[in-house]
Amino acid sequence: DKVPADIRLIESANLKVQEASLTGESVPSEKEAHIILPEATVLGDRCNMAYHSSIVTYGRACGVVVATG
Repeated sequence: DKVPADIRLIESANLKVQEASLTGESVPSEKEAHIILPEATVLGDRCNMAYHSSIVTYGRACGVVVATG
């Protein structure tokens, strides 16, 4: 499934997201909803966010849309 918008995760279960278009990494990134990060955290290290057009490869999650377009 493709992520439809930038989402702040509020609940996740074994979530892995392919973010190669953003970070260049070839393996999916593990995502954790319960982690609180500083505001200045770089894009590639934000493990509590899912970004538009990235692909969910495993798991499930629920979140709040924080940005579109």
